[in-house]
Amino acid sequence: MLSTISVPTRTILSLTSSAFGPIQYKILSKAAGNTLLYKTTHAGSNQKNMDTQRTGQLLTLIANKCKSQADYDNTSRLVLEILDTKRAIVRIGVNDIEDTFQTGGDIHGFTVSVSAASDDRMRAMIEDVRKKAEHFKPYNHVILFFFMSETCPLTMDELLPLNEWQEEFPDDAMFRWGVAINPPNSPHTLKAVVLIQ
Repeated sequence: MLSTISVPTRTILSLTSSAFGPIQYKILSKAAGNTLLYKTTHAGSNQKNMDTQRTGQLLTLIANKCKSQADYDNTSRLVLEILDTKRAIVRIGVNDIEDTFQTGGDIHGFTVSVSAASDDRMRAMIEDVRKKAEHFKPYNHVILFFFMSETCPLTMDELLPLNEWQEEFPDDAMFRWGVAINPPNSPHTLKAVVLIQ
């Protein structure tokens, strides 16, 4: 299956990441800040081509909402980490991210980690998230994606600090969260990927 997509030139590095597995890209042309890519997939799946095109469109949206190349590199890496997870329990997809950040200003991304075995780990994590999020106020679009240890999964009882933080948001705020099990051989942590606007 062959197709092309046009993306901002700075998106190329993200599109060639492992998030796209067997998909390969060749640069056809660069013009007016965009790069035309020639894409081949080994799977031959129309759905995979459509998903790849949608991801390219999402990365273009993010590129237009990041102040610097460093912000874009970090945020797009975190977006691809969320999209590429194989062990999601509550998945966040391209449409979820696009819908969340379609309107509004700059998008920022960061991570917070705590030991998976620590007492009151969720309260400590949300406190760290709050501190980092302070730098980006005012914000009203948030995606929070948890990566948890398979041996120390999150429980519903632990979500109270998350609910308390959410209650501080304005009424028109958009908040989405998801959760996945850490990939095998990952550190024994509870990690949060935060995308904020």
